[in-house]
Amino acid sequence: MSWFFASSKGSGPLPALNSLQQQRQRQIESLKAAHPSLAEIQKDVEYRIPFTVNNSTISVNILLPPQFPQEKPVVSVYPPVGHHLIDSNNGTMITSPLITNFGMHSDLGKVIQSLLDEFWKSPPVLMSTGPAGFPYMYKPSGIPPYPSQAFHYGSRHVGPSQTPPPGSGPAPSHPAVDIAHELPRAPAPYGLITELPLPVPTGDSEVGLNGHIYKMPEIPESFPELCDKTLTQLSDMSENEDVLLEFFVSLPQLKQVTSDKEELVNSILEMAKKNLHMEPQLEGKRQEMLYKYEQLMQMKSAFETKMQRQHELSESCSLSTLQARLKVAAHQAEEESEETAENFLEGRIDIDEFLTSFMEKRTLCHSRRAKEEKLQQSINTHEEDNTEGALCAGNMSRQLGDSHRRFLQTMMAIGITNEQEAKALYQHCCEAHKAPCVTDKLDEFIEAINSRLQPMFMQIRKGMSEENGLQYYALVNMAETDITRMTSDYAENELELFRKTIDLIVSSENGKASSTDILNSTDTMTSKKMKKSETEHLLTRLVQDKWLCERRGDYTLSTRCIIEMEPYIRTMFQDQVKVCHICHNIAFQCQICENPSCGIKIHNPCVARYFKGRVEPRCPACEDFWPHEIPEVRRLHSQSKK
Repeated sequence: MSWFFASSKGSGPLPALNSLQQQRQRQIESLKAAHPSLAEIQKDVEYRIPFTVNNSTISVNILLPPQFPQEKPVVSVYPPVGHHLIDSNNGTMITSPLITNFGMHSDLGKVIQSLLDEFWKSPPVLMSTGPAGFPYMYKPSGIPPYPSQAFHYGSRHVGPSQTPPPGSGPAPSHPAVDIAHELPRAPAPYGLITELPLPVPTGDSEVGLNGHIYKMPEIPESFPELCDKTLTQLSDMSENEDVLLEFFVSLPQLKQVTSDKEELVNSILEMAKKNLHMEPQLEGKRQEMLYKYEQLMQMKSAFETKMQRQHELSESCSLSTLQARLKVAAHQAEEESEETAENFLEGRIDIDEFLTSFMEKRTLCHSRRAKEEKLQQSINTHEEDNTEGALCAGNMSRQLGDSHRRFLQTMMAIGITNEQEAKALYQHCCEAHKAPCVTDKLDEFIEAINSRLQPMFMQIRKGMSEENGLQYYALVNMAETDITRMTSDYAENELELFRKTIDLIVSSENGKASSTDILNSTDTMTSKKMKKSETEHLLTRLVQDKWLCERRGDYTLSTRCIIEMEPYIRTMFQDQVKVCHICHNIAFQCQICENPSCGIKIHNPCVARYFKGRVEPRCPACEDFWPHEIPEVRRLHSQSKK
């Protein structure tokens, strides 16, 4: 009976594979090598790969048509999902170009791996409705189903191209059997054999999707039940398929398979009931996890808020900030005393009031200046101790050479430069004076210059441009207040207008001041009034000197102004100035969170870097959706100096 089961033991040698079958086997071997979790549903026909994404298990079903690889494979998924590679009508058929363009020279293993990689990058979304279950063999509409592995009940006679099994004698003659014609096959209504939902065994056991190993019953080379039957009964069985099917169903091997199937179904039902029983516990754990995650986000937000507040307080109480406040207060007392003297000279107040007010304000001015100088001495002493300690440790980079002097002279001429130009200038100065040049030691090179500039109340500071996010270096003056340092170049009324311009920019929501508002502010000046032409000339001059930037009639603080005037701005506008949530520098050109309880500010360049690559931007403080347009990260290799 080896003719009955083609793959059973004792069958004759298999015919050699043709070229198409060899290519089919190579494609299947490539698929198995690329995916160790591959499950064989039907040998050389249907395979399945489970994968988990976003806590959901999705199965990829691969059906190989008869003429594969000349014909394209049919690849589908279950349960139905939504994805740009999957047909939106049914949610199961994969319509990727990798499948539609599949050819003889394609690699099935690599194609399926590319699909899985795309699913990992862009996870599919489960559909709310779909088929009740995954069909054992997927048969999409519009595509002819793959022919089932039906057992053909042909004649036992051996054709001319076949070799009879060893030990077989001549076929007995029978009047009802025509040797020239093949016996009819089982008709379609008998779905028991043709649609049997069990793959033909290829080994001792089959591994399921969940790792369960089922051992198929042994198929004997001969069936003892047939030995007791007469030739007439065997002929009737061969001609009448109802008798054949009745005998086939009564085989103990098939009864064992049916019994095993019922046991497996019962065990699956029992396991499903246990899982449903554990569902409330799992849901409780999930809710507990979500609650703890929400607490974590609240604690994170509170921590970041306190860190920001701590940073602001430490900045407001630093030695440099206290010194800047003393400078501003001393300058204000001096201006008030000068105003009192002018009023006395113009006869607005008598001599007694003048002496009382003038002496009081002058005393206050000198007292504040004395405190500021004493604080400056303490700062210098502290920095000198640090400098001497570094020199004693052998840091030779702090000793100024001709390259340092050339770098400083250039900075005094240009005032401000971006980081790339500063590195090029550093390399040029070192090459011109044959000094060692290390590209990543620019900050140490500038620090050596600053250590010698400290007694002259000057410093090269580093800051970020709010326009493009690039780093800039600027030479700043720290001798007087951040406004009076411009006295040698600007008149008193010009300085007052500059202060009013800063006030307009800081008070605005977008960090800008229009030329109209600046012109109108001249009406409230306490010093000498300025004409419209004089105001426009001053604004042009401030732009040329790199204190302001102008674009379409709106003025903003330049990078140089922000770097040099930051202590003054933090002191005079401490209730209005906001800092960037990302870099913690003062922010003017920025985006603001629209959540009323949040309202953090982030520089435009910081927004571009923070949200780069994020699918859904959310506020880093309150986790609300960030509604503003995300600018692109600008990587400019040359920028005009600010």
